[in-house]
Amino acid sequence: MEESDRDARLNLHALRVLWEHHWWSFEEFLTAAFALSDEEFQRELGLSYGSVHGILAHIIGAEQVWLKRVVAGESVSIIPGTQEMRDKAAIKEAWEMTKVGWQRVLQEGRMERVIHYRNTKGQEFSDPLWRLMAHLVDHSATYRGILISALRILGRTPPASGVIMYTRAVSGKGQQ
Repeated sequence: MEESDRDARLNLHALRVLWEHHWWSFEEFLTAAFALSDEEFQRELGLSYGSVHGILAHIIGAEQVWLKRVVAGESVSIIPGTQEMRDKAAIKEAWEMTKVGWQRVLQEGRMERVIHYRNTKGQEFSDPLWRLMAHLVDHSATYRGILISALRILGRTPPASGVIMYTRAVSGKGQQ
């Protein structure tokens, strides 16, 4: 087996685990966010993207932009946000559609494939798919951290969502 084949399979396995964690943890935050009143959900908190609503919409919108680049070769100049995802129902629908799209990409398993795209400023780049997918996991983790702050500002306890919490939850070895 060639080294590049071994690396691609390792990357695919690692990415699947990271994305499964990402989906699980994001859904933990959706549950916490959807327990908020509509006023709390949309309240301006002085954080990146303003509100819990804005932060969730940004995470999903960024994934939608990257999914278009990866699946359709389409580069867009605007990241969808609260205007496109106006309420909790729209957030949920956009999340489910985006998640299914990324699941299909992972099923294809062609992580070494180079994606050519323009960023939102029009600059051209080319990167292997595995790197873009690793970037999205990192991006989401950053904004989940901001969601933790948002929930605390609102007097709520954020979910424990780290990788170790995920592995314990799926293995049945979580807190008893």
